[in-house]
Amino acid sequence: MTFEQVMLFVVVPLCFIVGNLVIAPRRQRHIPMRIHLLSCAVGLVIYAMGMTILYLFFI
Repeated sequence: MTFEQVMLFVVVPLCFIVGNLVIAPRRQRHIPMRIHLLSCAVGLVIYAMGMTILYLFFI
């Protein structure tokens, strides 16, 4: 894998997970953890579909 592929498919989703499951619950204590988990899962699925389409058709 090239550096760009690693960044697109590994590092960016990890940043997304850290933001949704580590930073957000500490700053927004009034929102239940299940909402943060759902938001993270939906966001990762949308990101994966978008990056796969982008990677297959445009790169």
